[in-house]
Amino acid sequence: MQAKALSALTFCACLLLNGCEVETKPSPEVQKQGEKLMQMTTPERQKALAQMAPEEQLNVYLYGQRHEPPMNSDVLIAPNWKALLPVVKVRLVAEHDEPKIAYMIALLKVISNTQCSLAARKDLADVASKAMNRVDSSPYDRDIGGDFYSMLHPVKPLPACEL
Repeated sequence: MQAKALSALTFCACLLLNGCEVETKPSPEVQKQGEKLMQMTTPERQKALAQMAPEEQLNVYLYGQRHEPPMNSDVLIAPNWKALLPVVKVRLVAEHDEPKIAYMIALLKVISNTQCSLAARKDLADVASKAMNRVDSSPYDRDIGGDFYSMLHPVKPLPACEL
């Protein structure tokens, strides 16, 4: 019992101090959903993702990005931006897993370049910027800056992402 309490205390201290990297494994349900989606055609995958709750879409996206080969479902879930943005914003505030932070900022870049511009969304820019400060290992620290820039400077003019 004391070992579990000490382990939980150490985990909390790591998160609070950001002194260690904590990688969380996806739940068996997310793994099962991801594997099932991998077997589908792109149109089937897009339809299945659109029917999921935003939290599930994000979890499956994050799982799929770490899978070999990556699922690259960012372009498939980007059309669901209205539901996804609040979820991504909340997750970026608390996330300490570097790949997940990088993948969420990459998703914001895709949304801003394909659906609606995030250039005026100071709230998301602030949250993403703070999350970026928690990323310091390659290759994520290399790619994240470009994705953040692209999020704020979309390649083509699009209407603003307003909820």
